[in-house]
Amino acid sequence: MVEQKHLQELQEPIIRAIRDRFGENAYERLMKRLELVQKAIALESVRWTYDKKCILAMSEGVSVPTLYRWTEIYKKNGLLGLVPKNIRDEMQRDQREKQFRSMDKQAVEFVTSMYQQAPRPSVPSIYRQLLAASKEKGWKVGSLTTCYRIVRDIMLSAESQSNL
Repeated sequence: MVEQKHLQELQEPIIRAIRDRFGENAYERLMKRLELVQKAIALESVRWTYDKKCILAMSEGVSVPTLYRWTEIYKKNGLLGLVPKNIRDEMQRDQREKQFRSMDKQAVEFVTSMYQQAPRPSVPSIYRQLLAASKEKGWKVGSLTTCYRIVRDIMLSAESQSNL
């Protein structure tokens, strides 16, 4: 019982972050997965476990391999393993701010802010403005290709947020 309470305390920040950042729908999906996995784990001590897990999976609308995969992931990684991949990726992206070796952080922020303007300027145009600003401010600036990479990351981030 003490172990269960400790486990809940460890899971609480993850649950709160999912609900706050990604909304009620993401929270409900995670809780459904958790409940299903906990039921599957409880079945491991009874006879005909596989048959009962098959029935459980079918009744919940997931495949048997998915149920087994989720159960193993949960045993290895806890609740974080059950977080849907797109949400987990977004959380990890937030944790590690993208760094570009050839550019100062301020230069990356400049490119990001320029790209998010309306109407959206072209990447070569942003790069020319970046070069002018970097001369004035003394920033380390990479190549035009690095600018394209920054813009690609912005687009991927926006795309992943729209898919949540």
